[in-house]
Amino acid sequence: SSNSFNLAMTRYMELKDFGMQSIDFSRIPPVRLKMVARHAGVIAAPKIAEMPEQKRISILVAFVKTFEIVALDDALEVLDRCIAEFLPPYSPDFNPIEHTWAQLKSIRNKMKCSIDELFSCSIIGHLFIAR
Repeated sequence: SSNSFNLAMTRYMELKDFGMQSIDFSRIPPVRLKMVARHAGVIAAPKIAEMPEQKRISILVAFVKTFEIVALDDALEVLDRCIAEFLPPYSPDFNPIEHTWAQLKSIRNKMKCSIDELFSCSIIGHLFIAR
């Protein structure tokens, strides 16, 4: 539902507000990032507080970045479900380009021409003049 999407986007925006976008994670393998984030999720906060500063920051940054990605994935999944639920199935009758393709195919069959010939100016012009 739209409410689920709004909640997912709110969670993503809250995580995004930590500002992890400015950090280049490209040299860290995604598996390693997830492993460090998982470690942060299972150990107690006092244990993290006792860690050396560099390690503490690394663990917390990995945790936030990983869950930012998860939150965005969740939001996109909810959006995908909403689109699938509310949009009608594809119908060529409601798509104007399908009518144009049908006309082009008909002209091609009548004139017994190639696709290259069909898209030359003289034959395409025929389609638009006939209207």
